[in-house]
Amino acid sequence: MTHFGKKTIAALIAAASLVGISGEAMAAVFTYTQTNGAVLTINTTTQTGTMVGADINVTFRSPSFATFAGGATPNINYNLTSLTGYRVINGQNYAPNTLHQQMLVITGTTVNLWSYWGTGTQYGDYVTRIGSYTPPSSTSSTSSGTPVPEPEMLGLFAVGVAGLFMARRRRKVAAQA
Repeated sequence: MTHFGKKTIAALIAAASLVGISGEAMAAVFTYTQTNGAVLTINTTTQTGTMVGADINVTFRSPSFATFAGGATPNINYNLTSLTGYRVINGQNYAPNTLHQQMLVITGTTVNLWSYWGTGTQYGDYVTRIGSYTPPSSTSSTSSGTPVPEPEMLGLFAVGVAGLFMARRRRKVAAQA
């Protein structure tokens, strides 16, 4: 039977503590409800956004979202690295034209999802207006954001280190016997 010393027990407690405190991360998810009922969201952690409503359902990405500060009347002009989904025009779904530059431009309360829809230059930008703004919720006194899942890598690392420590200890005890 293996005898665990004070150092081994302390290492196991430290590893267990790290597993317990590692968990969810904070992400700022900004939500804008448009006057036409569509909802625009921007997630600063995943650097993605969505626009979902009766006449649009798209997802887009921009590294610039990492620095988005939100606010009721933001002023941004971000190039999009991807734009997928559809826009409904005259009862028909149209995909964004990938040959056209795609941007999200917000000036005060005007939101412009800048892209052609369909083939060629058939249909232009999707323009709406901000009706209301929902800032990220605060889940702690020092940071704001919406909880998002995070791999508990710190906890897994701590458990691995504790395992290595225990294996080394066993070899040392076995060598002394």
